Amino acid sequence: MKNVLLILLVFLLGFVGGCFIIEPYQHRAVHARINTVACTARLGNIGEILYCMARPDEEPEVWQEVNETPPEITPDMTVADLIREALRREFITGNDLCCPHSKRPYLVFPVPASVLLPPDDPQNRIPIVMDCPDSHMETDFMVKLFMARDSYTGKKYHLTARVLYADGSVGTISMEEAEQLVSKYSPVPLEIAPEAQNEPEEP
Repeated sequence: MKNVLLILLVFLLGFVGGCFIIEPYQHRAVHARINTVACTARLGNIGEILYCMARPDEEPEVWQEVNETPPEITPDMTVADLIREALRREFITGNDLCCPHSKRPYLVFPVPASVLLPPDDPQNRIPIVMDCPDSHMETDFMVKLFMARDSYTGKKYHLTARVLYADGSVGTISMEEAEQLVSKYSPVPLEIAPEAQNEPEEP
């Protein structure tokens, strides 16, 4: 009987100890997954704002509510210029332009703002804003192990980059695909004035 109790005690202590060891890694994995969802939402919000600024006739009530005059999309205006205009009008903040996981600024592609105008071409989505390729990478094996569980259920949460396209959609791509985009188009972080920056959000 004593041997059985001793075995149970050792098992219980091992289980509790294992939980204490595993919990920090699981906690980090949960926050990493939350941040990837927040990142997708953040890019989607940028897309909605740019779409509304580029196509004011499609949502005139929005401009009436904010009592603002829509910007004129000129041939020499870039997507970066339009984002700066959104910052100036306080439609977005500096934090909105940073990945919530890595805290690094998103990369903006050197494309004209006119790519946001009709006609839409669903067969040729043009990337306009993206994560840095390694923004969601995790180097710790245990954290990667917990995050990998979701990949088996079809959830693309872990170790990937996100891209906002001109049609407003947000795609999840591999780090290799993201590196290819950077190599081909040379997107750069948008320079944000200090007054546009907010305090970093708590993870």
